[in-house]
Amino acid sequence: MKVAVTDANIFIDLCELGGLEWLRQLGLEIYTTDIILGELTPEQAAKVRKVVSVVDEMTIDIVAYMASQPLPSGLSDADKSVIWQAQQLSGTVFLVLTGDNLMRKWCISNQIEVHGILWIFDQLLLHSHLNHATACKLLIKLMQLNQWLPVKACEERLKEWEQIGY
Repeated sequence: MKVAVTDANIFIDLCELGGLEWLRQLGLEIYTTDIILGELTPEQAAKVRKVVSVVDEMTIDIVAYMASQPLPSGLSDADKSVIWQAQQLSGTVFLVLTGDNLMRKWCISNQIEVHGILWIFDQLLLHSHLNHATACKLLIKLMQLNQWLPVKACEERLKEWEQIGY
């Protein structure tokens, strides 16, 4: 099974849409860190704990790693903990799920497979876990909630999904 290391913004978006359970439908084993859970509301963190396979405790190893690596200064400690977790999985088939542009760029430059919330929508549609009409409604809602989404990519998907789904 492929492993995904996930950051907070993916969890927040899915919680807002009531779609956290979708992660199970992706056929991924989900990892995150306690520091990521600390960025969520207590209600969101409780829901996330039900779908993640492993939640690593914040340890001295993670703190030392974050201090010793030449990571971009704009990455939060939570983002760095995701990178640490991903690097612990070297040799495993894994990917990073994030909506953070700086983390996405770092993953790409380090040849780590990385995807965001739109990829999750794409996968759910591909495997018929969502229909196109529902995906359109949910993406429109998410665009109202999350100003950081890539607007052009969202609009392209909406146009394509609307043609298929109605």
